[in-house]
Amino acid sequence: MASMISSAQSAAGEMSRLAALALAVSMVPTTIAGHPFWEIDDPVKRSQQRVQFLKNTAMAGGLMALIALES
Repeated sequence: MASMISSAQSAAGEMSRLAALALAVSMVPTTIAGHPFWEIDDPVKRSQQRVQFLKNTAMAGGLMALIALES
């Protein structure tokens, strides 16, 4: 729910720093819990989870850039 509200606020340009911060903070534990590629033995599944983990990491980096550069 908070993620949806944050997304809407960010898209609307209202409180975009706060919305980006909320999304980034919620994304970190979700990514770690949802894509633990380091625990998977099957190389194909491990690769798939690593891709998703890195995708989420990149999105979190973009949110942090928005937080830092928002004026």
